[in-house]
Amino acid sequence: MPAASELTLAPVQRFGHLSPERRAELFAHPPRSPRDAVGAQAVGMALGALLYGPATTSSLASRLLNGHWRSLTAVVLCLEDAVADIRLEDAETVLAETLEAIAVEIGHGRPRGTIPFVFARVRGPEHLERLLARLGPLSHQLDGIVLPKVTVSSAAHF
Repeated sequence: MPAASELTLAPVQRFGHLSPERRAELFAHPPRSPRDAVGAQAVGMALGALLYGPATTSSLASRLLNGHWRSLTAVVLCLEDAVADIRLEDAETVLAETLEAIAVEIGHGRPRGTIPFVFARVRGPEHLERLLARLGPLSHQLDGIVLPKVTVSSAAHF
């Protein structure tokens, strides 16, 4: 994986694959980085489409950090129905390794705004509690949690 200093680091933004000139042609008000949004509702509206996949994808960290998806604003690493029960521990390990890679890059001076948002989808309230305990300080690299099949009555348990 190239070091942060070797990459052209630009803030995460929608339509990031377009040149600044092309964005100026297309938009009267150019898209801003979702990282500029303030508050959960504003961030949600600013994100656009999310890359959603199983947390067992071991190449995800390098792809996130090397700019593989130039227009990607956020990724959801699923620990729920995209991961077989027997692979859950492996998926949690890959998630922790991904968050550790992000922490290392940030520790080397990379601005967090140049890395897409990272969310984890958990299986339920007990899983969330256990996952956060397992991740410890690495949980601070998560931008949020996606709740599974949540209802008004089940939300209180989270």
